[in-house]
Amino acid sequence: MSNEEKLLEYLSRGHYLPSFNLPIDAVPFIARTSVGGDEKITARMSDGLEKALRGYAPGSELTYKKMDFVVGGIFIEYMPRREIPEETGEVEKARIKTDEVINRTKYWFENPKNVNFFHMCKVCKHTLKFDETLPSDVEELNEPCKVCGAEDQWLSLPTIRPPGFGPLIRATKREGFADVADMSYTSENNRIFTRTKWPTSLIEADGGEPLTHVLKEDEEGKIELLYHDGISILDINAGFGDHESDNTMGYAFCKDCGHMTPREQLPSHEGKHLRPYAIVRDDGMFSGAYAQGGEIEDSFKDAMRTGCASPATQRQYEGYNRLLLGRLFTTNVMSLKIDWHENWLDLNSDEGREIGNRGAMTVCQALLQAICNADSKFAISPNDLGGDIRQMESEEGGFEIFIYERVDGGAGLLKQVYESITNQWEGTHRRGPILEEMKKILAGEKCLETTNEFSDKKFRTVARPCDSICQGCLQDFTTQHMQGELNRESGHQFFELALGEKSTPFNHHNTVLNLKYLVNEVYETAILEDPDRELPEQEDILETDHHRYIVIEGEDLPEEDEGARLSPLKGVKIGDAELVICPEIIDGRTQTMFHQTQVFENPIAVMARIEELIATEEDDDDDDDFEM
Repeated sequence: MSNEEKLLEYLSRGHYLPSFNLPIDAVPFIARTSVGGDEKITARMSDGLEKALRGYAPGSELTYKKMDFVVGGIFIEYMPRREIPEETGEVEKARIKTDEVINRTKYWFENPKNVNFFHMCKVCKHTLKFDETLPSDVEELNEPCKVCGAEDQWLSLPTIRPPGFGPLIRATKREGFADVADMSYTSENNRIFTRTKWPTSLIEADGGEPLTHVLKEDEEGKIELLYHDGISILDINAGFGDHESDNTMGYAFCKDCGHMTPREQLPSHEGKHLRPYAIVRDDGMFSGAYAQGGEIEDSFKDAMRTGCASPATQRQYEGYNRLLLGRLFTTNVMSLKIDWHENWLDLNSDEGREIGNRGAMTVCQALLQAICNADSKFAISPNDLGGDIRQMESEEGGFEIFIYERVDGGAGLLKQVYESITNQWEGTHRRGPILEEMKKILAGEKCLETTNEFSDKKFRTVARPCDSICQGCLQDFTTQHMQGELNRESGHQFFELALGEKSTPFNHHNTVLNLKYLVNEVYETAILEDPDRELPEQEDILETDHHRYIVIEGEDLPEEDEGARLSPLKGVKIGDAELVICPEIIDGRTQTMFHQTQVFENPIAVMARIEELIATEEDDDDDDDFEM
C-alpha cells in the first residue's frame, strides 16, 4: 500500500471487504456552491461506481430532493496535495497552495497512476492491455489486429476512474455567491451510455484455467461453455460513443478544474468555462492567499468571481483531447464460445461483421434474460449480471459471448448457472431450462404485439413473432438503449446454425440474411458486389432486365424471353445489387424444384439441399462450375 492510498481504498481494491450487493467502490456527487463566500453543499449523494459510471457521467441529468442537476465534470472533495520542500519560501508556498484550491484536479491528473490507456480495434472491437503505458510504447499498435487483421485501425484514448462528480457552478452578480448552472447545458437527443469491453490480455494474464464443457463439436464448428474465476472486466463509458468520429468518442475535458462534456468542446464564455465547484473564502485562508496579499490574493479573488481560463495544453493529455471514463474490476465470468468452420458468413467483410455482431449480441441479451427468467432454482436479478461479446482470434471466425457478475469480486452466481447448464444439456432437443428459455425467446414464442386488426377495431395484445425485438422477447429496461443493435431473428439463426440446426424453421422478415448465406457462402461469387462484372461463360445465370436469376445447372432452364412471367421475389438487396430468385430453382438432373414459398418458409433447409446438390455435381465433375 502506498503512503497516499487510503486504507479503505486499499482494502476495497484488494477484495478484502465483503462485497455482495455492497457498493464498496462508492463515488460521490457533490454540488459545492457558496453563500457570502462560505461553502454551501447544495447536494451530496453517492452510488457504486458501476452505476455512477452511467448515472453520474457528465451530461447526465439527475434529481436530488426535488432539485434537478446536470453533471458537468469530475469533482475531488479532498484534492491531493503537492509535497512542498521545507526550504520553500512562504510566498511560493502560498502560490502553490492557491493553485491547488483553484484548480482542484490539476495535480490529480499529473499523477500517471490516475490515467490509463484504452486501446481498441475499430473494426472488430478487440482490446489490448489496459494500463498507464503510453501508446507510443505499445508495440501492438504498430501491427495489424491479431483478431481481424485490420491495419491502422486502432483507437487509443486516455481513461480515468472518476473520483467523484459535480454539476457546473457559476458565480452570481452578488459578491461571494455562486449557484448551480442552469439546465441548458445538455441535449435530450444525445444519450449517455455505458458499453462493456473485455481486454483479452487481462484474461490471459489473470484468468487461469477455466472450467470448460463442449456442447457441440463436429466438422461444421464447435460450441463451448466456459466458466472463469477472477477475470478482469473493464466497463467503459464512451460518451456518445461513435468511434468513427474523434469528436464524439469520450469527453472533452479540462485537467485544471475537471470540467467534462460529451460535446465536441468545452462551452466557453469570454475565453473561460465554468468549473464543477465553487471556490470559497476558506480556500484562500487555507492557502495563505489573504495572508500574502498582493498578486496572490488578487488572482484568488478573481478566480472566485470568474470561470476557469485553462490554456489549451491543459485540455489535452499526452496529445489527446478526449478521454473515457472506466471501471476496472475483478469478477466471475461465464461465456459461450462459438467457433464455426463452415462459416455462416464472412466475418472479415463489413456486412458479415455487422450481421455477426448483431446476431451474437442478441444471443447475449437472450441468454441474460433466460438466466433470470427460466424455470430454475436461481433467483437472479437482471441488475446482478452484465454481458457483452467479442470476436475471437480464429481463422474460421466466431464470437465469444460472455456473461459476468456486476459486483466487484463476484458472488458465485454464475458457477451455479454453469453447472446447471452442463448437467442438464443432453443435445439440441433437450437443452435444459435455461437454454430452452433462450430458444423460446429467440424463436419468437414469447413475442407480443398490440394490434387493432380485429373487426371491432379495438386494440389487443396478441402473441405473434416480432420483426426485430418487442416487449415480449428482448425489449426491457436493460436493452432499451440498444434496440438498433439487436434482432431476434438474427440471433435465432446465429445460434441454431452454429448448432447445425439447418432444418429449424425460422421466421423470415429478414430473408435477406438467409440469402446472404446462400450467395456468399454456397456459391462463393462476387457478382452481387459488382453488378457490371463480366460473368464467366460457364456460369448458368440467366440475366433478364438487369436482374440475376440464380439456378442450379440443368437441362430445363427458363428461356430468356420467359423472364417477364417469372414473378420474381423483389426488394432483396445485397450491397448495391438486387438479388432476384425465380419462383422455382430447378436442378436439371434430379428435377428437384424449390418454389418461392419454400424459400420463404424455410430457406435454411432449401440452402442445405442446394449445398448437397452442388456437392454432388462437384463430385461428378472435376471442373467447379461455380468457382470465380
